[in-house]
Amino acid sequence: MPVRNNGPGGYSRASTTRKSKTQPEYPQWAESKMRAIENRRLKELQAVVRDSMPEILAIAADEMDTASESIRKDGYSDMVRRIQNRFRIMRDRLSRRLKTDPLERDVRRCADYTDRRQLQEWQRSVRATLGIDISKDFFIGERYEQMLSRWAEQNVSFITSIESDCFDDMEKIIIDGFTKGRTPAAISNEIQRRFDVTKSKANLLARDQIGTLSADLTRTRQESAGVKEYIWRSSGDERVRACHRELDGKTFRYDDPPAMWYMTKRGKIYTGRHCNPGEDYQCRCVAKPVFDFNRLNSQAFKEKKQ
Repeated sequence: MPVRNNGPGGYSRASTTRKSKTQPEYPQWAESKMRAIENRRLKELQAVVRDSMPEILAIAADEMDTASESIRKDGYSDMVRRIQNRFRIMRDRLSRRLKTDPLERDVRRCADYTDRRQLQEWQRSVRATLGIDISKDFFIGERYEQMLSRWAEQNVSFITSIESDCFDDMEKIIIDGFTKGRTPAAISNEIQRRFDVTKSKANLLARDQIGTLSADLTRTRQESAGVKEYIWRSSGDERVRACHRELDGKTFRYDDPPAMWYMTKRGKIYTGRHCNPGEDYQCRCVAKPVFDFNRLNSQAFKEKKQ
């Protein structure tokens, strides 16, 4: 016979464990908002580059028409200094254009939304599965504020670094193109390809970072409540990678996550990483809690009214 144990709230259960009756959801709105933040800033960067590029390419073209091969290979030539100075002006111009951009505020809003959404999902899961409410104060406070502040600060840094790296790479493309004798048209095409890479990188960052924050909040709240196990749930669409599709519906422990792999013609190649849902790169999977009545932290829940 199954052992009957008193769960939080003083009621008995015929089994020591119970799977959540609700399905967690990935915070898609926050990802979309992060993409919008990054794209509006990249639009400003693109405008600065577009306005300045004709002059920069003209500098390079003029020098290529008059300079000897030995001069083109001189990294300290007048042309290089002029281009470097032009990029400094471009950076200053972008800084002025973005002076009133509410980057810190909007990134923090994404963090706060993800936090609220995760807490609501957790509350809904507990109510539907255990028939009681969470002690909300137990799942908010300084610990979570530090998590959100750290994440917001880190992502502001990520976004500004992407912009700075884009300028660095464009400057290098132009100078290298000059020393190798490439045409202005070829250099311009390479600049456009580099900007496309920057935009793609920014959009991928949005998904990766929102997934990571959601996963960290989920694990922290579940483990603090005494939940040690979860059911891996994928987003169920065509973008789910083979590894995560195979993990879908299986039960794991937070302290013993599954190994990550990718498929090749030769079969599975393991990456050496072990991840819980949302921790792998670009992961939109979620952890569906498994409640064990012998391990639940009574401080995390309100007493069931008799």
